[in-house]
Amino acid sequence: MLYDLSNLRRYLKDNPHLTELTLAAAEAGMSCWLVGGALRDILLGRTVTDIDIATVGDPTSLARQWSKRQGGNWFWLDKERLQSRVMLGSGKFHFYFDFAPLRAASIDQDLHLRDFSINALALPLITPLIEQTLLDPMLGLQDL
Repeated sequence: MLYDLSNLRRYLKDNPHLTELTLAAAEAGMSCWLVGGALRDILLGRTVTDIDIATVGDPTSLARQWSKRQGGNWFWLDKERLQSRVMLGSGKFHFYFDFAPLRAASIDQDLHLRDFSINALALPLITPLIEQTLLDPMLGLQDL
């Protein structure tokens, strides 16, 4: 087994941006998940600077408000698809949070549309974040 679940717990505990995003999503009443390659890389102990967030419905308001709170820069990636990015950081250290609505009726169906099983992972952004269960409908953890 190459991945380590303790890497995920440590990352969630040590990432104030995700904690703040989880609180902002709760305040907005929006269901959100950390999805894709960032989870794969966290589990493998790799450096993560690009984080994808999937939401039920249009994430634009949440992304813009959270960006302001974090002192970040918000901009469109694809306005027609309601995909946007928040860039945090300064100098040579940047974090990118990409926001997009689900591509299907549920998170499970959305994950089934992803390109690889190891990118079809999701973690609900619900407080307490560190206690949430990793969703793995395509058995991507076995492939790691």
